[in-house]
Amino acid sequence: MAAQATSQPADAALPGGAQQDAPDGQQAMELIWQTRGQELSALVEETDRLRKALPDMAKALDSQVAAVQRDYQRLFALYQLNRNHPSEMAAIRRQLAGVQRTLQGKLAPMEATDAAVRQRLDDFIALDKELSEHLATERSSELSKDLSEYLAKLTEGRKNLTVLRTRLSRALDPGHAVTAKLTQALEQIDAQLPALWRTYYLMASSSLMDLGVWQSLPANLAAWSDTTEVRLATEFPQTTRDWGALLLRFAFMVVPLLLLGRLALRGGCRLPGGWAESCRNVATRSWPWIAIGIALHFAAWARGGEVYRAVVVPAHLLLLWGELTLVWSLRAAGLAGMPQRSPLSLLFAPAAIGVLLLFLNPPAVLLAPLWALCMVAVLAVRARRGRPHVLPLLEKVLLACEPALCIISLLAAVFGWARLAIPFFLVGLAVAVALQLGAVLVAFVTLLAERLPEKGMRALLRGLVLGLGAPAMWVVAAATLLPWMSAFPGGPYMMRQALELNVNVGSVSFNSLRVLGLVLLFYLTRSAIAVGTSFLDNLPERLPRVERGVIPPLQTGLTYALWALFGLVVLNALGVSLTSLTVIAGGLSVGLGFGLQTIFNNFFSGLILIFGRSLLEGDIIQLGETWGTVRKISIRSTTVETFDNAVIFVPNSEFVSNRLTNWTRNSMRMRRDIAVGVAYGSDIDKVTDLLMQAADEHPRVMRDPAPNVLFQDFGPSSLDFVLRVWVDDLNHGVSAASDLRRTIDRLFRENAIEISFPQLDVHVRGIEGLPAVAPPIAPIAPVAPVAGSGEGAAKRQGAPGPKAATTGPDDDGTRSEA
Repeated sequence: MAAQATSQPADAALPGGAQQDAPDGQQAMELIWQTRGQELSALVEETDRLRKALPDMAKALDSQVAAVQRDYQRLFALYQLNRNHPSEMAAIRRQLAGVQRTLQGKLAPMEATDAAVRQRLDDFIALDKELSEHLATERSSELSKDLSEYLAKLTEGRKNLTVLRTRLSRALDPGHAVTAKLTQALEQIDAQLPALWRTYYLMASSSLMDLGVWQSLPANLAAWSDTTEVRLATEFPQTTRDWGALLLRFAFMVVPLLLLGRLALRGGCRLPGGWAESCRNVATRSWPWIAIGIALHFAAWARGGEVYRAVVVPAHLLLLWGELTLVWSLRAAGLAGMPQRSPLSLLFAPAAIGVLLLFLNPPAVLLAPLWALCMVAVLAVRARRGRPHVLPLLEKVLLACEPALCIISLLAAVFGWARLAIPFFLVGLAVAVALQLGAVLVAFVTLLAERLPEKGMRALLRGLVLGLGAPAMWVVAAATLLPWMSAFPGGPYMMRQALELNVNVGSVSFNSLRVLGLVLLFYLTRSAIAVGTSFLDNLPERLPRVERGVIPPLQTGLTYALWALFGLVVLNALGVSLTSLTVIAGGLSVGLGFGLQTIFNNFFSGLILIFGRSLLEGDIIQLGETWGTVRKISIRSTTVETFDNAVIFVPNSEFVSNRLTNWTRNSMRMRRDIAVGVAYGSDIDKVTDLLMQAADEHPRVMRDPAPNVLFQDFGPSSLDFVLRVWVDDLNHGVSAASDLRRTIDRLFRENAIEISFPQLDVHVRGIEGLPAVAPPIAPIAPVAPVAGSGEGAAKRQGAPGPKAATTGPDDDGTRSEA
């Protein structure tokens, strides 16, 4: 506004339209200023009205807080009297929570008013400070007058808000004090309940064979009757309106659930085989009980967060029965001769009785014989009925364990552990049902994985299903333990304590949740490896530029990297310091360097082979005189399969430090040289043509590069030729060379070309005791059919050949000339 006031002389000098716009802008600012002043005046009046009405509001709130204070004192007295009884403590806690919610509802309107007054007061203080600073620098008399009037109203409103804020705080202080007491009491009960439940179930009462226990039964029953009255005040709805709201919530939930079951039945009847019958059983025998149980559980939660325990207990029982029949319907799908009822259905009746007994919480001297009679009845009925003959293996094992479960629970009840015997029986039955459900779900996952392709991009889904499917299904099966555990009093507390129980092994600490997380991480790592290897295996099909031989090294590297990362996460989760591991590794590196030198040499050589790609799986190599095919390259050694079907495990260091011949590193083509020697005097051009003809006739000989014939040398006894050909596949190199030699031999014989071979004549000139003229010596047979001899050819044709005379001692001391 100061900027506008100081700019008016400049605007007056503006031509035409600007001079006409200045009065309109001034009128608009005056209108805004007048509106702000009216809003401030209305706020001051509203504050005055609220300040006048505050005493009545505070008086009504005080009466409400006083009533809540009386309820709190009554419940706190009960809390002091029942500090060692967890069932009563849980009931008192629910009542205290209800009282706290009621008090918060009473305080909410005035707290909202207090928050609005506090926010408005902060705005007034900030605006007062800003306008006061602006007024100190303003020189326009008209604007200073307006600011002064506005500041006067603002100061008056701030004073009124300050007074109102103080009175509101005083009115809310008693309610806040009671709220703090309620919160403290709830925190104390929450801290004590786990230990109380643990003592309640794990501390043995007196044995039934103790006479003093039976003598104290009347007093115990009287105390139980008194405490039951306190508990029932929170277990059932207390008014007709509460009952009506409960029934309305039940109807609102059960109708859609039953309709959903009917729709599922129509769709399931179209399934093939025994699945249609299984869906029909689920829709007619299992789902109605589950739907009613879910609806009752939903209806048991009142709007304020209060839970009617007497409604939750039958809801749990219906859910458990529905789950028991559901699992057996799925389990028996497709199996002929299975009984209609679950083999474990006999155990449900004592389980329901046990839940009701724990809910009613009678004295231990009465609870123990009742539960012992239940166990005796189960054993008697099972002995009378016997076991079904046609059952899957899992059910046979579970039925074999059933008598042991009942006998242990019976003995525990007789010897004073009745409160523990019932949860033990329930948990045993819950584990049996969870095992059945897990087997069904894992079979379903296996069936789904078998229908997925092993190649292509959908193979990634197969790897994910195989890696995560089974553990995920077992987690779902384990989640079915929750309804059973929460069916008896204190079950959630005991389950939470079991999950959070820490086990210390040296300096390493872990609990059930951490172990479960590590197990899930293991399966996640395994599934990630399966998906990664499947993706890499399909990569050459999508990217033809990627060589197939590079895929196995990448898969190996990915596997080792993910498992190494998993190991580091596990160590960190168990509390092992990675810094200490570094120090230990540094200290051991010297000893490992000397003691495990060969292992480390092979390890790093394997890394060089994998990432250097000098050797790939499928390559045909030669090590010395040994030929073979590389089947697998691992970190320590390489598996080589010879052509004799022998498997050789070659240390990786030999490939890196020694000479290695890789025949297929560039391609599968191979050059073969066929050496042949013909007799002196043969037609050289005709020999060349015949050798080329032999190469042209063979289908394995490549035309590009073309075969050629080399006149290699004038040998000592033959004219040496070499037929040089390229074979398209190294695996056929040996057979192709053999075929070429057969063809050359045939063509040479057909065209009178003699393949020469060495020949040696021996002449004896004279030996003591023999006539002077020695008889003629027959020529010695050829020693090797490798190359012809010109001299031998000349002998056979009657021409004298050259002779080499060698003189040496014979066996009898004479001298001979050869």
